Amino acid sequence: TFDQAFPTFAEQGEYWVVKSAQVSVQGLFAATPTSKGMVMLTGISISGSFMQNHKLVIGPMVGGHVSWDAQVVLVGFPSTFDTGGFGVVRFDAQVSVVGAA
Repeated sequence: TFDQAFPTFAEQGEYWVVKSAQVSVQGLFAATPTSKGMVMLTGISISGSFMQNHKLVIGPMVGGHVSWDAQVVLVGFPSTFDTGGFGVVRFDAQVSVVGAA
């Protein structure tokens, strides 16, 4: 990682990814059928004062949902949701690959 830390999420559960006065990010870690028993990030929750305390929750692909302030958004495929100044959330066939850090 960028800070040379080696975090290990060996058990399923919710863990803080970022916790500060301005930013709160929690990750949901679970084993999936495709992860061969390994725990991986399956959902994420983002909130904090930098978003005027709005909350975006992205649940697991199977059985989960995407919500903004506890209201389910991105119901169909493809779909788009405008957060009203904090960005646009999309569920579509466009994939962006994150490069090496």
